[in-house]
Amino acid sequence: MESWLVVEGVDAVAGLASLTDWLRREGELRGRVRLIRHPPEQGQMGSLVDVLAVAVGGGGALTALAGSLSVWLRQPRRATVRIAVATPDGTRVEITGENLRTAGEIEGLLRGCVHHPGDR
Repeated sequence: MESWLVVEGVDAVAGLASLTDWLRREGELRGRVRLIRHPPEQGQMGSLVDVLAVAVGGGGALTALAGSLSVWLRQPRRATVRIAVATPDGTRVEITGENLRTAGEIEGLLRGCVHHPGDR
């Protein structure tokens, strides 16, 4: 299953670029990470939100994603960063840098999002 990650915060564009680069360096996620650019709407100079898609179907990809997110969120930043993880069925969970979680806790949140429909 593919999940979408959206970085929100003061500098979301830079945060999304940073997270994309970070996840692409993770061996277990190699070939599973792609940036989805939405075309700008009429009257816009660019799109407001780009989305990072990560395919986390089987194997250790979900565990690798959780571990990477845990470490990435701990990196020093000037502003609070929020990552919203969503699945194609609309299930969504948010993880913030303010409430740092262990890789195990993040993996539990991601597993709940991926395997159980409905809002989290």
